[in-house]
Amino acid sequence: MYEASTNAGDTGGKVGTDTFAVGTAKANLAFGCVVASNIDTMDGSSGIVGLGRTPWSLVTQTGVAAFSYCLAPHDAGKNNALFLGSTAKLAGGGKTASTPFVNISGNDLSNYYKVQLEVLKAGDAMIPLPPSGVLWDNYEVKFCGVLLEFQVLLSRVSFFASQGSDVAQDDVLGMYKQTADAVMCILLPDSETAAFTTKGGLLYVAEWNSLQHPVASAFLAAVYSDYMQSSRKTELTCSGQGFSPSDLRKFAKSQADYLLGSNPMKISYLVGYGDRYPERVHHRGISIPENVDTGCDSHKWLETSKPNPNVTTDALVGGLYKNNSFVDERDNVMHNEATTYNCALVAGLLSALVSTTSLQRQHQEPPMGLSANFTRPWPIHCIQSSSPNR
Repeated sequence: MYEASTNAGDTGGKVGTDTFAVGTAKANLAFGCVVASNIDTMDGSSGIVGLGRTPWSLVTQTGVAAFSYCLAPHDAGKNNALFLGSTAKLAGGGKTASTPFVNISGNDLSNYYKVQLEVLKAGDAMIPLPPSGVLWDNYEVKFCGVLLEFQVLLSRVSFFASQGSDVAQDDVLGMYKQTADAVMCILLPDSETAAFTTKGGLLYVAEWNSLQHPVASAFLAAVYSDYMQSSRKTELTCSGQGFSPSDLRKFAKSQADYLLGSNPMKISYLVGYGDRYPERVHHRGISIPENVDTGCDSHKWLETSKPNPNVTTDALVGGLYKNNSFVDERDNVMHNEATTYNCALVAGLLSALVSTTSLQRQHQEPPMGLSANFTRPWPIHCIQSSSPNR
């Protein structure tokens, strides 16, 4: 018997061996006969061919050094092509480029192939690579996840460096400043390099915990605006377009307004703020009543359709779908979970928007901040969560 897990789901069944012929080549291969599967796309398909690096994949069993394929949907009525070994060549005309796989140890049985990172750019700015130049393990992924934020914050050194000083002439710091400028240009909705935003105006990067990215980006935009004003830098140039610090602050404010209720759903994603906010937040301490013995039946609170018995005041939930819709269900972990990292981000963003720079105070300029209805001066409380019903 065998069990196999894929990104699409799981299968299980019986194992057998037989001689397979692919073109003129023959090989004795192990295979599995599927008895049970929870993969929806199995309907109408003959089975699954593994092309990863696991010991039972077709590539590993045949020992080929290269493979290529062109797979059409199974209901398209078209033939599919799989090339193994010497027949696997780049084709199709036009310019093609390739990068070699990174050499890995024989003990690494990960299903994934790993490639060398050649270059990373934000607009026209080159971004320094991670120490190893490879993106695969958790450290490197996290490293690149915070890389842009780090360079935006570190650009402060260049902003306030004395003219002609070693710091002002430092090439690496100058490159960080260029990267930070490019990131800000990506955030500005009127820039030629603007990132995707929903019809409601929210910066949208990923479906899972979708508010994490716009809130973090808005915080950085507010901070960068403050750097520009305090250092008397009046303009940010994006592909020939000029933008002011107030443009960055306007973007930051738009993201804050969205999460506080100025959105197509007319819902505040900050729990406890406004007239309408999530009532079935995915959080164990909030969804289970106080002083109860959960025993082995705690899932009944996860699965109930009733609102939570407790309120996670000031918690920011994960977010929404790309079409601006939101489902207030407790098992909607993707969008309705309260997390510490979201809470920290929104605390930083709201603090940045209700504060002013020393330069603004000097000239008594009114700060751009939140909408007029944001008047509740409460502290933001962060929440520690743990699986499965956090």
